Amino acid sequence: MTYTDTLAALAASTEESVVALYERFLAGELTEAEFVELATAALAVAEARGASLADVALATTLSVQRGTAVATVGLAATVTRSLARQVITEALLDPGDVAEALRVNVRAETLAAAQDAYGEGMRQQGVESWTRVLNSGACPLCHDLAGDVLPATAEMYHHKGCGCTQRPVED
Repeated sequence: MTYTDTLAALAASTEESVVALYERFLAGELTEAEFVELATAALAVAEARGASLADVALATTLSVQRGTAVATVGLAATVTRSLARQVITEALLDPGDVAEALRVNVRAETLAAAQDAYGEGMRQQGVESWTRVLNSGACPLCHDLAGDVLPATAEMYHHKGCGCTQRPVED
């Protein structure tokens, strides 16, 4: 399973967990406060797992590219618990389908945490440039951005639900 596949599976399982919690809230098994707390915790754990996954994937890629073992750097998710809580509470305020809003927001934040961590990891590992790796359902904009080699200082553009990743470019 590739890094992109594993990241997508993490986002999907987190989305399912949060929606299951929401269904328990609707069924009266959880109060709104309990739902928000549990969903926030689930998202925070997913973001931490995404950062760890990015750390291991980057070290593995660099080890192969450099022909020598590269250690992980101990990346942490950059998203705070308060932001995770905000993501959950914003979805509850959605005037449409709250379950769908939860799905979209939770998936997007899980992916974004890993993408941001991977970029930070490249900078810490001394990578000088990178290129975008498209996910299987990449949008037209991401297709347009693919193929460019950018400096490691350049932030990766990602939009809500973007599952694209980065690949270091070594000389």
